[in-house]
Amino acid sequence: MRCAMALRHMDFAQRLGTMFREEYPDSKFAPIVSTIMLESLFFSQHYDEALRLASQVRDKLAEDDENRDLASFVIGASLFNLDRIQEAQPELEQHAAKYPKSRFHEYVRYFLASSFQKQKDWKKGGELLDQFIKDFPKSDYLAFALFDRATCHFQLGEYDACMAKLGDLQKQFPEFPNLDMAIAMRGDAHLMLNNNEQAEAAYLR
Repeated sequence: MRCAMALRHMDFAQRLGTMFREEYPDSKFAPIVSTIMLESLFFSQHYDEALRLASQVRDKLAEDDENRDLASFVIGASLFNLDRIQEAQPELEQHAAKYPKSRFHEYVRYFLASSFQKQKDWKKGGELLDQFIKDFPKSDYLAFALFDRATCHFQLGEYDACMAKLGDLQKQFPEFPNLDMAIAMRGDAHLMLNNNEQAEAAYLR
């Protein structure tokens, strides 16, 4: 199973894990297999299955068990990716507070910051996104964080700051999948500042 994961054969790893858990439910290795499966399920974007298994695993773990780090991360992160934001927020907040040195801390920090933006708490979301961008300048989530931060600025009427973040996004991530939305937001920001010519130029890009 570990070899399959190392080779990024996630679906095969999951099948092996499921077979082991079904055939040897009382094995001393069952918790280890469940832990490995959690990562496999989550990072292969099987969020419903990951959430279900993580909840089962965590319920059986003592509060001080180190494996609660992973299980709690998968619960909060899966809820976030399933767009169950109200349920995700407290899980992510608890994880960020309890496991500041977790190897999943970067993910949790972004998901938590973005969750406030998704809940339209523009001020709180903006503050957390600023801190995330400062703390994780090389993050795989940086492009999304810049876009989310620009959105918060726009909704707060901070149009110059919005355009500055969009400029950073376009410069650093020209292949960003939502770049068309970023360009449209730049046009809207110019429009709100009565920069009609700049707005038109942005819309025509």
